[in-house]
Amino acid sequence: MNWKESKKGVWQLYTGNALDEENKIIAKGEGIYLWDVQGKKYIDALSGLGVVNIGHCNQQVVAAIKEQSEQLEYISPFMGFSHPSVLKLVDLLSPLIPIKNPKFYFVNSGSEAVERAIMIAKQYHIRRNMPNKQMIIGLEGSFHGSTLACFSVGGLPNLSHFYGPLLPGTIKADCPNCYRCEFQKESCNYYCIQKLKKLIQYYRSENIAAFIMEPIMNAKGIVVPPTGYVKKAYELCRENDILFICDEIVTGFGRTGSMFVAQEAGIQPDIITVAKGLSSGYIPISAAIISEQIADEFTKRSSIQNVYGSTFGGHPIACAAAYANVKVILEDNLVENANEIGQYIEEKFKSLYQFNFVGDIRGRGLMWGIELVKDKKSKERYPLSMKLSQRMESGLYEKGLLCRVAADVIRLCPPLISSKEDIDNIYTILYDFFSNLDLNNNL
Repeated sequence: MNWKESKKGVWQLYTGNALDEENKIIAKGEGIYLWDVQGKKYIDALSGLGVVNIGHCNQQVVAAIKEQSEQLEYISPFMGFSHPSVLKLVDLLSPLIPIKNPKFYFVNSGSEAVERAIMIAKQYHIRRNMPNKQMIIGLEGSFHGSTLACFSVGGLPNLSHFYGPLLPGTIKADCPNCYRCEFQKESCNYYCIQKLKKLIQYYRSENIAAFIMEPIMNAKGIVVPPTGYVKKAYELCRENDILFICDEIVTGFGRTGSMFVAQEAGIQPDIITVAKGLSSGYIPISAAIISEQIADEFTKRSSIQNVYGSTFGGHPIACAAAYANVKVILEDNLVENANEIGQYIEEKFKSLYQFNFVGDIRGRGLMWGIELVKDKKSKERYPLSMKLSQRMESGLYEKGLLCRVAADVIRLCPPLISSKEDIDNIYTILYDFFSNLDLNNNL
């Protein structure tokens, strides 16, 4: 096959000319490894994009997909139809979700799950005869997906700049980034929570439908809020009759060393969004998971138009893949492994601070960020003209390590099956690469 000729029909706006490079055409995956069409092997230290929690080509999931394909490939979710695959999945998931008697609204991507969560939150208040409660609070620097509504509640201006006007009634609270805390205090007194409280007071709770947050912010550079932030934000929402939407699309299903961060924080969100780790990317599937309290508002006024459905929501094959995937996570103790290996990473990577450009190493479980800075004391960033992130990502890939580098933060999200030996191999590539860097001149 002529790869360069074939690639002309593929339009990936956010990857530039990556398909000009044959080493970016991946032909095979197994466990934590990938191979390109030329046969070169890479460590997938990104799990695709924080997706492949159980590793590539797990045969239990492959077999489940094949078996379901031979029984029922599709049935419409409209007109009251269902199927055993989705019912089995709901039964498996329900005890794992940190919501009492959860209800699952299945769709196909993280963006769709967040979109539905926003729609549900807005309509919920209308059904309660509180039509003014329509505003959504998000966090600066957050990312919730690539639809217009997701861009609107997210906080990455460079992604939404060309798509305005966006959804009205979205407001942003300060990003709880301890490394770059804007309050510059000697000790944390949750000033970011105090600012959130003032924001609610300013816009008035009777106008606010929901607050949405990633419990660990991925696109911002693996930002871990201060301990207790998630619970305090949740309690603030409770006090003001504001729905709490916990976006666990990246963090869910063991990524951080707990099944869900909400569970670890000791909260029961009103809505949880999940996607990536739900099926480990074997077949696209996502869900907005809602509380019984919200669901009851919809069922008792069933004559009112509900949130619109999804043609492929709860797809039989996707549900079979998700069921098999979650079974692997549970039976192979991958959540516990992520926690153990995360502690190993935390200790192992401390030695990277010896490099004068490593400003911060942060994360939890198998979700880590290494922030690069020009000056450790001032935390000054490198100039954009250096194109540091692009060059670092490309350089590490050439060394056989697939990771994501953006905003000068190296993001590592290896599969939950990763061993200490795998982490040692990732560390060795990073250490050797850093040892040969001269950021004052070139990479």
